[in-house]
Amino acid sequence: GETSVSVSDDGTPGIDLKGDGKASMMLVQHLPGQPGLQVKIEAPDIRQLSMNSAPLSLHAGKIDIDKILLTGETAENNLPITGISLDALDYRSDRLAANKLSVDHVAIDIQRTHEGSYLVVPEPLIPAASADESTSSKPQGPATRIFIKTVTVGKDSHIQFSDYSVQPAFKTRLVLSSAQVNQLAVNEQKPTEFKAKGVLGERGTFTLEGNVQTDEKSFDLDATSKLSGLSLKHYSPYTSKLIGYQMDKGYLDLDINTTIKQEKLGGNTKLKMTGLKVTSMNNEAQKDFDKSLGLSLHSAISMLEDKKGHIDLTVPIGGDINNPDFGMGDVISKALGKAIKGGLLITLQPLGLAVLAVDALSGLGGIPLGEVSFEPGSAVINSVAAE
Repeated sequence: GETSVSVSDDGTPGIDLKGDGKASMMLVQHLPGQPGLQVKIEAPDIRQLSMNSAPLSLHAGKIDIDKILLTGETAENNLPITGISLDALDYRSDRLAANKLSVDHVAIDIQRTHEGSYLVVPEPLIPAASADESTSSKPQGPATRIFIKTVTVGKDSHIQFSDYSVQPAFKTRLVLSSAQVNQLAVNEQKPTEFKAKGVLGERGTFTLEGNVQTDEKSFDLDATSKLSGLSLKHYSPYTSKLIGYQMDKGYLDLDINTTIKQEKLGGNTKLKMTGLKVTSMNNEAQKDFDKSLGLSLHSAISMLEDKKGHIDLTVPIGGDINNPDFGMGDVISKALGKAIKGGLLITLQPLGLAVLAVDALSGLGGIPLGEVSFEPGSAVINSVAAE
């Protein structure tokens, strides 16, 4: 292509580049402060490139990259991203924009440690600043704005999740069949729309869609997700720790609606469990859960199951995202308690339905429903009781 060198009025040199080109070599960049972590970019193909260094601006009609590999000290500690294509890239000042970004395949490994912290392999992707490099003592410029019209990720991309904070360790894999983001916007005051579907674990399926808007000071979310056919036995490490019961059999379907607005979390989760069988762990978590529920989980399951072995529950979601310290066991026990009360009263028909009706009417506007007295030994309402 063409290259020219210029000098601005203040003496700052500038370089202009124009042209096409493909690099047959591999570009390797070592990240500062992490000698064992590097970024490899294989065979970048750049078309219709123009770049100016004073001030910095860059435009490329199309960029194709065979592979970007974030790699650690061992061959297993890799994050490969293959088949990257970027159309109409434009960078000026503090804004990066593009028409389309597509990725054929990406594999991410997320781990939760024994202490409960999260790692992305290779870790860390962004090195922590040292004391000398602390950003608190440096003036912060405007946040970079990012806008990409469409982002797509190819099928069979996956996320491997391992949680070592529970025993036995929990492991699962999420495999995408499709994923797309429309109007990827960061610090742009525009909503980003997203949707995805795929397989979770051995036989579970999921769909996810919604929108999110984020800037330097806020994060708003409105999302709906559906998960079907999750094996409850696989999640026993969590239930054993949370409520003191091991899941022996059963499958779970979830409908989750989540909103975050002005740092407040809201929504609800609808659960449907089928063929649930559990074993008590006889630990403190089980005792606390049974106490809050008022009976054992075995008894609760017997009351809640319909003739087909289904259990339907609705669990509300709510709280301050800056203070998410709440007990999920308490949330589940309250939802179970309400469901058990309704199921038990309906079972005691017709008296149970009458009790439910009185309970509901008593809460309407605080209207009290008083007693109606009968004469001893009589089933006839007298004139005083009638009034």
